[in-house]
Amino acid sequence: MVTRQLEQDKFSDFDSYVSITRFCFYNKGGDYNYAQSIELPGFMTEVVFAGFLEIPETVYSDGRLKDAKFIYGPQGCRLQTFNYLEGKFCQREKVSEANEKLNFFFMPPSFTCVIKVKSRTFVKQAVQKLNSVHRDERLAQAFAGVPQGGLNHILFRCEHEERDVSAGLRGTYGLQKSGQFVYAGITSFVHLLDQLKLSRDMGAEVFDNIRAGDWLMDCVVDRLSAYQKAEPSIGLAKLAEWLEEYFASIKLLPAHMKPRHVSRVIEAIHQ
Repeated sequence: MVTRQLEQDKFSDFDSYVSITRFCFYNKGGDYNYAQSIELPGFMTEVVFAGFLEIPETVYSDGRLKDAKFIYGPQGCRLQTFNYLEGKFCQREKVSEANEKLNFFFMPPSFTCVIKVKSRTFVKQAVQKLNSVHRDERLAQAFAGVPQGGLNHILFRCEHEERDVSAGLRGTYGLQKSGQFVYAGITSFVHLLDQLKLSRDMGAEVFDNIRAGDWLMDCVVDRLSAYQKAEPSIGLAKLAEWLEEYFASIKLLPAHMKPRHVSRVIEAIHQ
């Protein structure tokens, strides 16, 4: 199954087209009652097209389809088209104030739909702010006067060091399958992100973790704020406030948008 999104900035009634397609299989008795949930980047406003190819029983007994010399297409198929999804193919479910998901219960092989999706104003404003993160001059100011010890805290600290400076309250961030990060600082995340840029694996455990909750963002901010409170001269207050501001915008987004923007914000600090 394939989902594609095409953003449209010039339209006021919707922000993007979303296309959802299930590959066509000519296996007799293919699974029509296919269950799948698709989270949208906003709320569906219109079904532009929905349909599937209805394949008759005679197709499966047509010997021409196995011809070794010529390619023959199936005969007698009919394109079934619809201008709605809800009730026939899926049920709508509100995920948050920012978006909804479509819970499909009927998705025949070759099913295709194109829908219009509208994002909330606060989501668009949050994305606009996040897209300018690398141009924010306050970031350089946030690092002004931070000593070497402060930079070391931002970037590194192994498990034992982190527990030592936090009186045993914190260790490194960890994932259920991958285990603990090497460093409590952002270096471990950036190193992992560099690897994922090569593999382009958006299903990686760290991205699933970011989509599932805000724990990583909270961990990054909390450890800076806590160390600043314990060592006021370390100079991490401005950076902690800067991060908290941008992470607050990310928390307004639908879950599927969060990994990209968390990565961009943390990379901005590392660079």
